[in-house]
Amino acid sequence: MKWSIVGLFGLGLVAAICAAVLVASMQGDGAQGPAATPEAQDVTLMLAAHDMQAMQTVTEGDISNRAVSPDIAPESALIDPVQVIGRVLIVPVTTGQVLTREHFAPDGSNAHLAAALASGLRAINIPVNNSMGIEDLLYPGCYVDVLFSTDVRSDGGGAAQPVSVTLLQKVQVVAVGDKTIVAPDGPVYTEDEALAAQSMRNRSPRVTLLVDANQAEALNLAMQEGAISLALRNPNDMVASGANGTLLASLLPDMPSRPVAPMPIPEAPTVVPVVAPVPTWETVIVRGGKRETKSFNIDDATLNGDG
Repeated sequence: MKWSIVGLFGLGLVAAICAAVLVASMQGDGAQGPAATPEAQDVTLMLAAHDMQAMQTVTEGDISNRAVSPDIAPESALIDPVQVIGRVLIVPVTTGQVLTREHFAPDGSNAHLAAALASGLRAINIPVNNSMGIEDLLYPGCYVDVLFSTDVRSDGGGAAQPVSVTLLQKVQVVAVGDKTIVAPDGPVYTEDEALAAQSMRNRSPRVTLLVDANQAEALNLAMQEGAISLALRNPNDMVASGANGTLLASLLPDMPSRPVAPMPIPEAPTVVPVVAPVPTWETVIVRGGKRETKSFNIDDATLNGDG
């Protein structure tokens, strides 16, 4: 019995010693202090390689770079070429200037569309009839023909005839509503902005066409003097159609012509001449105690010498 008690006591003593050694080792580790913080790495800033004007699209040759400490880098500085190349400046920059987010138009903005226009080309908005559903049919980058309808009068006069002509052929669509060739999905809206944009599209759907200056003038005149419609065409169809215009009368060849009856000319009203009253004078004649009043025409009396 005594040996069993001695054995238990020995085991407890060994456990106590092990616990003391473990605690001591943990305290020793803590005495070494926190791990050293790694030194912050430099960041690479994107700089303007030369002076650039607003609305310029930045290319790889337009930028340089410089590594600086993070604590002196501007908060909105761009630090990677992919953040700069292909974007459009909205303000001029000078050589060596650090490029920041504020220097560039937001991705998908209309500034990108304007910068994408080649020299001599124009983007013109065409209002379309919402009942046609043309906005659902078209997409940015597709091609259309522009049809123009109006009333024309022949050289010999007569009633005006409705006519439709193909005004322009194979014109590229660069925007449908707020979706453009540079932002096919449209801008990023909040929920309220999306509802407002949809309401605007429903009220006034618009399509933007890519034309030259002369075509822009023709479209502007056509919109003022008649109606414009768009017809979608295959983008691989390079053949110009031989459309020469269509008169309404040519669509109804079997319909007999019915001349318009002339408007009746009203008869002239009968004019009744106004006759001036004849001047007269009166006199009283007394005969045998009787009084009698007589009237005489002054002109006659004068002519007869009775005056």
